[in-house]
Amino acid sequence: MVASVALAVPPVVAMQGALTRAGGGPVADGGGWSIGTWGVAARIVVDAASFKQFCSSKGMALAGREIQNPAAWLAMKRALWEDNHPLHTAGWPTGGAQLHMPMVKKPNVGAPPLSTFDDKPAVLPPNLTGDAGDTKNNEVLCGYGYHAGWSDPNQNLPPDPEDWAPANQTGGSWYSCMFW
Repeated sequence: MVASVALAVPPVVAMQGALTRAGGGPVADGGGWSIGTWGVAARIVVDAASFKQFCSSKGMALAGREIQNPAAWLAMKRALWEDNHPLHTAGWPTGGAQLHMPMVKKPNVGAPPLSTFDDKPAVLPPNLTGDAGDTKNNEVLCGYGYHAGWSDPNQNLPPDPEDWAPANQTGGSWYSCMFW
């Protein structure tokens, strides 16, 4: 059994993206987490520079700010639940539907992943499946890879951090641009 971890997480301001809500763009930072997700059919992000470019093109140039705060993981999980995100409505798929968070590891260096905003090291929540998200190979992207923790309705249980290589992105990938 995994213990619940209580982290002080402010409410999510909103979550908007091309495939989650119709119309409008991401919200401006108004005193909480600003979160946007976009489903993509092709590999777009391969490193920190391409992640920054993607988020900037969506009007979220501050993406990655405060991502080093472990509460960012709870904010993302809560946003997926509150917005009834397609990952939620699809039953929390595992292994193929990945949601990239705005942090990237340096190749062959390993953990920790660094914020795409200011290169600050991110603090990952405890791993629930045994892969600590700290491999020292080309698995530079990080976020939702398996449903562990993400699908748990306990909104105080941090989700499982996972890492993967850009070549392993699938057509069901989502990119998250989020900041505090």
